[in-house]
Amino acid sequence: MHNYINLGKPNSSEFLLLTGDGKNGLNHLKHWVPEFLKAKIKFSILVRSKELFKLVQKEYRMLDVLLAESALDVEAILSDLSCLKAIFFMSNPSNNIHVLRFNNYKHIFLGSDNSDRDAQVTKIFRAYDELWLSSQSSIDKIKSKINIEDLVVRKVGKPQFKELLESFDKQSPKSVLIVASSENNIYSISNILVKIIHSIPEDLHIKIVLDQSINSKNILFKDFKSQLNEFNWIKGRNCKIYDSLMDDFITNSDYIICDINNYQQKFLAADALICLYTPNSISPETLFENKYISFEGIAQFSIEDELECIFTEYENLYMRQKEFSEYWLGNSYTMKDEFAANLQQLSVI
Repeated sequence: MHNYINLGKPNSSEFLLLTGDGKNGLNHLKHWVPEFLKAKIKFSILVRSKELFKLVQKEYRMLDVLLAESALDVEAILSDLSCLKAIFFMSNPSNNIHVLRFNNYKHIFLGSDNSDRDAQVTKIFRAYDELWLSSQSSIDKIKSKINIEDLVVRKVGKPQFKELLESFDKQSPKSVLIVASSENNIYSISNILVKIIHSIPEDLHIKIVLDQSINSKNILFKDFKSQLNEFNWIKGRNCKIYDSLMDDFITNSDYIICDINNYQQKFLAADALICLYTPNSISPETLFENKYISFEGIAQFSIEDELECIFTEYENLYMRQKEFSEYWLGNSYTMKDEFAANLQQLSVI
């Protein structure tokens, strides 16, 4: 089958954004399509699954979407793209070989949202011409397994995090964001939430996000919000409670207190000191077996006294976290728009 949407115009795309995965490929596309659009270059989306094709058509009605279920379909589509220069890959399914055999195009690996952490490193990476990776940690991960000295490797940061990295006029006085989940396990910050509120300096505003999507049937959380409100009224704390996490909460906070259940990598991109609850000094890395992840540069606490020390040692801990964040996210490359710059440079070649 050779099928694509082009609004009645010839396809002059210079780039293809490819996913060889099934339904999960939509998440990969949602991660990268906005960045391709911001770069203002001509590109099309190529998918290998009919089920995914229908989903992508609904999601991106104004973009060129192509379907190639077989190797012959791939050949037919590529022959129609006379302006094509490069193909971008977001994962490593076996059907990538149908595209990689066309060596008259540049083949560039981008990865997906969690590929830095989750993707296995195999020799397939050597099949690409270039690796566009977020940071030095991504490079070190691959170099620890295979030789990539003859490949072009570019650091492009995480452009999806740029808005979090940019300067915002924060509210005054300073504020603390507590992200609590209803996950009922020993790692949950909700187990000591009242003690945490006690430990926060009184001049700080508090925002609490009670994410109940993880375990909505937990009966302990049915009246938790009202109980917290009552406690804060009695204590006279400036505290507001919300049901969902918004990016504005992250960018307008000076501290983010969370547990391992709801920690997100994008917290590292924000201009806020992360305080990670790790009960009984449990190493959070042990919960991510076979994952490439580290929490060494993040302030951790298991009791309220340790949290109070974090507030008093803000400057040193903040600088340590900034260095850690640069290594793992490549923030400086994100701020310099390295991804868009590299795309545009390919476009003019």
